[in-house]
Amino acid sequence: RVQAAGGTVTCLMGCYRVMGMLAMSRALGDVIIEQYLSQEPDICDQALGHRDFVVMASDGLWDVISNPEVVQLVQSEGSKVGWNPDHLANVANKICLEAFRRGSMDNISVMIILALGDAKPHERAGPTGGEHRTRNGKTFAGQA
Repeated sequence: RVQAAGGTVTCLMGCYRVMGMLAMSRALGDVIIEQYLSQEPDICDQALGHRDFVVMASDGLWDVISNPEVVQLVQSEGSKVGWNPDHLANVANKICLEAFRRGSMDNISVMIILALGDAKPHERAGPTGGEHRTRNGKTFAGQA
């Protein structure tokens, strides 16, 4: 789609970039290359069960840590410290620091969204494995 609009997609240091600048082809802002971008999001409906989670993060994380690694980190840390929002905020921070430690040179933001259902927030869970996939095969959620 970018190339059909007259733009270019190049690979710089292992990262595909639109017009040699932007690391993704769907973005808001970036008015300099706006004509090559789309603000239409990819949307995938996924039913979440009790203690399933979604990790939303910027490419500064995904550049240096794989999807399965992030799922494993959340499962492992969540089962150690508990599944309440304060603990998950600390887990998200720990994942950001790990991305920085691995040399990420981009913005790093991580948010963990937990589906609690009818459970009490203080309940703890052990890992049960599993992961969900989007249309393009990328992992975006796991089960606690």
